[in-house]
Amino acid sequence: MVLSPNVVHQGDRYTGGLPLQARERLGARIRELAGKRINQTELVFRTGLGKGTIGDLWWGRANPTLGTLLLVARELNVRSIEELFGPIGTQTMLKDMMTHVNVE
Repeated sequence: MVLSPNVVHQGDRYTGGLPLQARERLGARIRELAGKRINQTELVFRTGLGKGTIGDLWWGRANPTLGTLLLVARELNVRSIEELFGPIGTQTMLKDMMTHVNVE
């Protein structure tokens, strides 16, 4: 069995990366963790990431790299990727990815 992760979401066809639902959950979680103490502009300043990248993450449109997730997590005082995705978010995200990955 070979997993093929080298694909992206294009319209209705999923071809890799984070599924759209997982991206939306991640954006909601980032907004929740930021609360009223940090806004997008401050997150851009603190992480050194671009405004577009932070905006896409914030609104659940980004397909972030692990490095991007780690930068954002650090600035939101989150200690793990699991905490960034929420209590059941990591398991749900991985399950979503596995249901959309091409298996040969």
